[in-house]
Amino acid sequence: MSGELSEIIPDHSVSYSATVKSTNENIHTATTDGFEKVSSRRHKRQRAKSITGCQPRSETDSLQGVRKKAVICVSRLYKDTSAEAVTSFLASNGIRVNLCFNVGSRATPNYIDNPVSGEGSNTDNDTNDSVQDKPAKPKPRDYCTMRICVFHADIDKVMCSELWPDGVSVRPWAFKKRQ
Repeated sequence: MSGELSEIIPDHSVSYSATVKSTNENIHTATTDGFEKVSSRRHKRQRAKSITGCQPRSETDSLQGVRKKAVICVSRLYKDTSAEAVTSFLASNGIRVNLCFNVGSRATPNYIDNPVSGEGSNTDNDTNDSVQDKPAKPKPRDYCTMRICVFHADIDKVMCSELWPDGVSVRPWAFKKRQ
């Protein structure tokens, strides 16, 4: 034991940095510039492996689970497309839809380029600033957007580009943050 202490406790003839290098050789390595490269002492914590059950439910089972759901946004559908049409389209491709509804064809602002003279325009300064104060009539979009809820196991099928017609945009639903 005393031999080990004598190796750890430096004598006054050896510098402190030399002692640290000798005691922690596996952690510190000296470079040619006199700097030391420090490797991480922390060990990465391994997560416990997780699985998800896949056995089909039977009526005699006393233990039942709740399947995860995923919400997606399907946009740029023809403006007269119904939720029933999207549901039947996905069902014909083997995807069970839990919920599907039209989130509306939100209106985009209609920008007015030419001000109408005589209606609230400023005679001294006839600029576009007076036009921006007037409410613009909304211009309807040429497409509609659907919010669709499917089981998480089917999300790979839904996000496949070969499933959807040309021009349809599919992405995960973006939920607003709670205030």
